[in-house]
Parts: sequence; C-alpha cells; structure tokens
Amino acid sequence: MPSARLPNWLLGGMVAVLLMGCATTIPASLARRVSWHVGFRDLYHDPTAYRGQVVALGGIVSQIEFLATNYRVAVREFPLDGSAMHRPAIKPPSGGIFLLRFAIGELPGNVQPGAEITVVGEVLGKGIFWGYGEAEEVPLLAPQHIHVWGASWRPRIQIGLGGSFSP
Repeated sequence: MPSARLPNWLLGGMVAVLLMGCATTIPASLARRVSWHVGFRDLYHDPTAYRGQVVALGGIVSQIEFLATNYRVAVREFPLDGSAMHRPAIKPPSGGIFLLRFAIGELPGNVQPGAEITVVGEVLGKGIFWGYGEAEEVPLLAPQHIHVWGASWRPRIQIGLGGSFSP
C-alpha cells in the first residue's frame, strides 16, 4: 500500500509554524548583551551602580508622560517568567516601578497604559516617579527592544456560567 506524502510546501509551512512558536521575544544579538544576573531588586536599590548595563525587565505600563524632549513611561515591574519567551509573570505583589525614556517619535503605538511588556534596555541611572503624591527615585532605562504582549497571550480555561480561570 503506498504511503501518503505531504507536499513539500505544506511540510515546510508546518516546520516554520513550529519554529515560530519556539521563538524568543528578545533578539539573540541583544540577549547576549543582557546582564541576566542583575535582578530588579538590585537595580531598584542602587540604579547608578548598574549604569551602562543592559537588563531585561517585564511589567505593566502604568502611565505615559509627555515631556518637552521625550516620553517617560512608568512600568509596574513583574518578574520575567524564566521561559525562553521572557513573559512577565503577572502575580502580585509588584517589585516596584521603573521608568523608560523614549525620544519623541520613538514611542511604539501599542505601548499604552495597561499593556504587558518585556523590555531590554540600558540602565541610565535614577529617575523621579511622582505617581503617588510624593517623589520616588526609581531605575531609569533607555529601551533598546520592547515586546508588547497582546490581550490573549495568556491561556484561558472557561468553567461554567461565564467564569474563567487564568493560570
């Protein structure tokens, strides 16, 4: 009995889809420059000690501020999940706030309050965050790569009468 063969284009397409599912959100050339040993807690306590280093952080955009020469984006930090995808693990409590500085015209359109992001950036030092009525010194980064997670990146399991569960 002859075996059924898949057309080469279909087989190639299936392999491409599988490889895209395994892809990382941080380009390999940039991932090699990341100081993976620098955690947010270390960075938060003394940002100037890590000035010039490239770090990877995750979180949720909390506010965007337009200044005279740039945009300043405040991000509530959540640790990356440890997978090759480097997703933020959105589980309270947050580690704190960090700031991103974008030049005019460089802020991606999908970076909006509430967006979940993974960012790779160079540590510039300290920035001032005025989010809760008083000034707080927080880490300030110049983003070199940013990935915005879509609303449906997290799997959902529906359970009865309109309830849902997000692991």
